Amino acid sequence: MPADAVTAQFNNVARYESLMDVVRDRMTNRAFAPSDIPREHFEMILEAARHAPSGANAQPWHYIVVRS
Repeated sequence: MPADAVTAQFNNVARYESLMDVVRDRMTNRAFAPSDIPREHFEMILEAARHAPSGANAQPWHYIVVRS
């Protein structure tokens, strides 16, 4: 196997393991903190969501932020 292929394979395994770390360690919220969340945090979350992939780049979703 060429060196480039070995490096690519290693990178794929490393990326997979990073993803699996997130999947394994995720937690489910059962309650929410009563504190206010800064507007900047909502903006960062929405920016990340805006760049999420979709089939045929259709982006068929809408976002609603409820603050109270």
